[in-house]
Amino acid sequence: MEWRILSIEEISANWNKIFPEMQHACIMSGEKYTAEYFMDAATIGTANIWADEDVDNFILTDILDFPLKRFARVVLGMGKGLKSDSLFIPKFEKWAKENNCDGVLVEVQLS
Repeated sequence: MEWRILSIEEISANWNKIFPEMQHACIMSGEKYTAEYFMDAATIGTANIWADEDVDNFILTDILDFPLKRFARVVLGMGKGLKSDSLFIPKFEKWAKENNCDGVLVEVQLS
């Protein structure tokens, strides 16, 4: 799969496709977040929604700033082909380095 960060316009255009998957992933992860939270966070630029080329699989990420370190974090993943995809993490690690992160945290619930 080829992964990319969706623009706000792409998120809006695909929201009816993204929302049910994201809501399910939020429920499966103990309801720490809501789909609306991630939409709002992506809109203001504090989180990213990544998608594959067909916009069938999604990964939610953000950046955490600690006093001494900065980490890129994978928060949720959703979609049918996600569990077998190994291409995302290397791309995400590269993106994290480009965004001055010291490392990557993967706290993901796959749904």
